[in-house]
Amino acid sequence: MSNSFKKFEDKNIDELAKQMFEEFEERTKAFEFPHKVTRRIAAYASILSILGFIYLVSKFDFLRSAKLYKIGDISVLEGWWDSGVYSWLAISGGLTLIVIVIVIVIVIVIVNSFCKEKPLLEILKENLVSVVLAIFYILPIVAFLVFDWGDVLPLFFVFGVLIFISSYSINRKFGYTRAWSRNRTAYQKVQVIYGQYKSGVIFRDEAVKRLYTLYELSIEQAHIDIVKDYEIYGNAALSWVKGLRK
Repeated sequence: MSNSFKKFEDKNIDELAKQMFEEFEERTKAFEFPHKVTRRIAAYASILSILGFIYLVSKFDFLRSAKLYKIGDISVLEGWWDSGVYSWLAISGGLTLIVIVIVIVIVIVIVNSFCKEKPLLEILKENLVSVVLAIFYILPIVAFLVFDWGDVLPLFFVFGVLIFISSYSINRKFGYTRAWSRNRTAYQKVQVIYGQYKSGVIFRDEAVKRLYTLYELSIEQAHIDIVKDYEIYGNAALSWVKGLRK
C-alpha cells in the first residue's frame, strides 16, 4: 500500500490533528501569495483607471460648460474645469495616496528587520507581496515624471481596466482566493476541534469523527470549486463572445 493511503493510519488524535493542521496550513500558504497579489493588483488597477477616467471626463465639452452655482457672472464649476484645478486635485490626491502607501511599506519592512533581528533580505522575502506591489506603485510616478500627463493618464485608464479584468479573471479561473479561504478555514476548524477535545467538551471518538468529516468535506469542496470555477469562467467568456456577435 502506498504512503498516501497510510498517512492517517495508526495515528493518535494528537498526531492526527497536527498532521491535518499542517497539511491545511501548507495549502493555505501555497495559495496566499497569488491570492494577495491578484486581489491587490486589482485594487491598484482600479485607482489607476479612476485617475485616468477623471482626466478623460474632464475633457468632455458638456462637462466643461456645466455650472454648479454662480457668484455674479462667475461659474464655480466651470472655472475649475477651465483652470484644470479639478483634474489637478484628483491626480495629485491619487499620487499622494500612492506615495504614502510606498512609504508605509518601506517603513514596515525596515522596522520589522530591526525588531525581528533578521537580515533585510529575509524580511523582504517574507513581505514579497508588499515589495511587488510597491514596485507597481512606483511605475505610475515614474511615468508622470518622464512623460506628459496628457499622454499618460488615458493610458492609465486603458491599462487600469485591462489589469483589473486580467487579475480578477486569473484569480477567478484558478480559484486562488477561494482555495486560500477554504484551507484557512479548515485549519482553524482543526484548532477548534482539538481545543474542544483537550478541554473535555467532546470525547476522543467524537473529535476524531469531526476531524475526518472536516477533511472529507474539504476534499469534496475543493473538487466542486475547481469544476465550478472552470465552468463559470468558460461560460462568462462564451457569453462575452456571443455578445460581440450581436
